[in-house]
Amino acid sequence: MSGSRLCSQRSLHNSLLRFWQSGYSVEGKTQRLCIAVLSSIFCQSRVGGNIARMNQREKVIERRLLDNLKKCPQEVIIHRATSPDVKTMADLLDGYKWDKFHDTSDWNKLKHLMQDVSGGMCPDVVIYSKMTDENRIYVEVKDTSRLGYGVEDSQIIRYFLHLLVTTKKILSKNGPGMPRAVLLCAPSQWFKHPRTAKPWDYFLEHFSGLAEAFNITLGEIHSDEF
Repeated sequence: MSGSRLCSQRSLHNSLLRFWQSGYSVEGKTQRLCIAVLSSIFCQSRVGGNIARMNQREKVIERRLLDNLKKCPQEVIIHRATSPDVKTMADLLDGYKWDKFHDTSDWNKLKHLMQDVSGGMCPDVVIYSKMTDENRIYVEVKDTSRLGYGVEDSQIIRYFLHLLVTTKKILSKNGPGMPRAVLLCAPSQWFKHPRTAKPWDYFLEHFSGLAEAFNITLGEIHSDEF
């Protein structure tokens, strides 16, 4: 919720309270309208506050993740990795010069492509190769919220399709270069609760084969481990 909208709602809320507390007699439809407006503002304020707190917690996870990727990627374990040789983030990053996009639309250098799939979307962390300037790893971060969209077309599926279409399996004649991956970072409980885990489990079940065919690692990072 924007600050201006919240301020205007608070102003209306305060005006209604003063009107209510003034002793002015309101009955019938007018009384019910005042109660409904006050209840609506109260609920929206609570929802806005909850979303803000949730976003703050996700930002904390993102900062901790990025700090660990720089200092000790070998300690960032990748669970349920679809590539047998990938156990930690060090297996994806070691030996490569990389940098990241963090919450910025600059990650998508081909905005005219796949607009129905990824238009307006932004992975929380995108790691790219400094050697080729090509995106290689997408990391979506969650705290308690579900993946966006539906089960069959979830946020994580859209990121996977974007990475598959816009990047190369082989980066150079000297070798494959930095590996590609689509990862989800969240508390371990997130991956166990049916409300949040269902789209993620569907993604792993239906896209692991395609990911393996194109050397893209799928996996989960448990934020309560670092």
